[in-house]
Amino acid sequence: MPPLVIVEAPQKTKLLPAWIVAPEAPLQPSIGIDDRDDDAVKAQVWPVAYEQWLASCSKSNSQNTLGGYKQAIKSFFEYTGGVRPWRVMSSHVIGWQNEMRSRGLKDTTINLRLAALSSLFRFLQSKFPYPDPRTRKETFLVGRNPVDSANRARVDPYANADALSVDETRALLRKIDGSTVTGLRDFALIHTLIYTGCRVSEILHLKWGDITQDGGHVFYAWWGKGGKQGKFELPGGSYQAICGYLKAAGRLETMTPGQYIFVAHSDAALHLPNVKSVDKNKPLSPASAGRLLRRWAAKAGLDPKRIHPHLLRHTAADLMAEASDGDLEAVQQFLHHSTLAITQIYLSHRKKNVNPHWMKIEQMLGM
Repeated sequence: MPPLVIVEAPQKTKLLPAWIVAPEAPLQPSIGIDDRDDDAVKAQVWPVAYEQWLASCSKSNSQNTLGGYKQAIKSFFEYTGGVRPWRVMSSHVIGWQNEMRSRGLKDTTINLRLAALSSLFRFLQSKFPYPDPRTRKETFLVGRNPVDSANRARVDPYANADALSVDETRALLRKIDGSTVTGLRDFALIHTLIYTGCRVSEILHLKWGDITQDGGHVFYAWWGKGGKQGKFELPGGSYQAICGYLKAAGRLETMTPGQYIFVAHSDAALHLPNVKSVDKNKPLSPASAGRLLRRWAAKAGLDPKRIHPHLLRHTAADLMAEASDGDLEAVQQFLHHSTLAITQIYLSHRKKNVNPHWMKIEQMLGM
């Protein structure tokens, strides 16, 4: 049997004509498989199960997270040489874990990849039944989750959290060149990230139809982590920056509800082999957002090595906490956290020891 290869799941995967695949009820009776070989049967079921797992993940995760899940699964099966899912053992998982550590990957990254693999095996173990042609009873592709045997490192995702100071944030925004369309786009993006506190993927996937006006206020529709959604006020400065950018780009008057706001301006991809066209309605990638942020940060005199898009969410949290005099409920709503406990954890690691005497020293030195 050839090795397992993870590929992009098609829109519809056919097992047999009698099997109608539905995300909510994947099992259909009488699939009529005559082949009694266990591997042959499971090999037919596997592509459908994988597709349905992806469909279930897409309901509660962002596209960015879903992409990370797919990459993790691809990485695991490449490491194992394509071992069949129902033949995966704990030793495969532990070996993969050790291999990632040997390559210097951070514990947080390794844990995220293990979480993706565990999610897949939980689905195969209990969420995707199919009729075994030999017994005509429901069964599952795997009997246990091999990821359960891996000891995941305990990590605190906020332990090394960093944020820009007020002065650094001001310097960053002021340094962005507003004389070019690209500069106006970058300013609108960075301004919106800081003033909404959203994750970068959430703002990059913002469409023109997500922005509405009501009673003199501007709102944006938000679809966040875990499938949560809501409608929140878009700060006036961010809205003006977005409109200014779209107008300079010649897009404001022709924007339709389904168009992304933040898009790439370069057609450099057309110079690549076999690329004949570029999708103009494709959002800017998180990697591109990171590069442009670091570029402007360097111009503002900040260390680009410490700059990344999520740093702006940390910065936004600190600014809101200070502006609201430490009102946790205000910060919770601002960050779209489900509980105050999450907000408390989020902020506690970024408390800074402030020395009140520095101002007097500066006055003494005439600074």
